[in-house]
Amino acid sequence: MWDVHSDEWWMHALEGTLTGEEQRVWELHLCECTACREEWAALAQLDLVLNAAPEPPLPVNFAQNTIAKVLHAQRRRRVWTIFGSIATLFLAAVILLVAFGPALPEISRAAAAINVSRDVLFQALMRIAVQVIAAGKMFTPVALGVAAACFFFLMPNGVLATLAIVMMRKKQAAQYIEVQS
Repeated sequence: MWDVHSDEWWMHALEGTLTGEEQRVWELHLCECTACREEWAALAQLDLVLNAAPEPPLPVNFAQNTIAKVLHAQRRRRVWTIFGSIATLFLAAVILLVAFGPALPEISRAAAAINVSRDVLFQALMRIAVQVIAAGKMFTPVALGVAAACFFFLMPNGVLATLAIVMMRKKQAAQYIEVQS
């Protein structure tokens, strides 16, 4: 039980959620305490005034205006998000250009060197592959066999994958037929 002067007690008294025993204690207290009795009478009068006041009518097109305001806020937020993203990308590009601007000629030369070296490496590997195939007559059938096996059995559209799909569909069809009958 709370103190009759506590906020919790007054809230329960105002809401009408006091138990029978608490209500009796409250009524006895109001008979004895002049300050609480006067405040309780003022609150009761305020409650009467508030309950007697008419509810203010909603403005015309309240729902439509509210929806329009929400949609406008969403559009504005979306525009600012896009603008912020573009500004961030532009700022990052400017920072990168300032940071790496003097090094751009060096970077482009390095990229060209990597491209040329890639071509040279590819040509060297192709020469080695041709020489290995030409030198080893026994290696060619084995290499072709391994490549064919990988192609037919391990590729996504290979034989094993196709067989697995066919078997799954047959199983699903059988289950569907069992459910139907």
